[in-house]
Amino acid sequence: MLYHDRSGKGNRIIGNTCGEFRIDKEVPIPPNVLRVDEDLVRQLIQHRLREHRLPPGRAVGIPETHGDGQPCDACGEPIGPNQQAVLVMVSLQWMSVFFHTDCYEVWDAERLALSEKNGADRPSQ
Repeated sequence: MLYHDRSGKGNRIIGNTCGEFRIDKEVPIPPNVLRVDEDLVRQLIQHRLREHRLPPGRAVGIPETHGDGQPCDACGEPIGPNQQAVLVMVSLQWMSVFFHTDCYEVWDAERLALSEKNGADRPSQ
């Protein structure tokens, strides 16, 4: 299970072996607990890359900002106003994606790994 209490609402993202993920708002997280299961976030990002729900291209614009409640394109959790976020412009697809800063780092590593796995000589542009 992923304790992903970025929104302060105590939601959990729960994954299973079939690659399905959901946000469980009914299961409370103990107070003062903030534990991110990076492996589950990584699996979610890998799934979204395979399903073409996240772009595999290289980030060309990476301004840091604060959240506004909009969900992270990687994990789906809202990015609150007190949290750092990254608005990424992706080349070739010319689309923008909005991430928590740590979700951005996982996405960047996973898109590079996917590019290498697919036998590309260089990362997706």
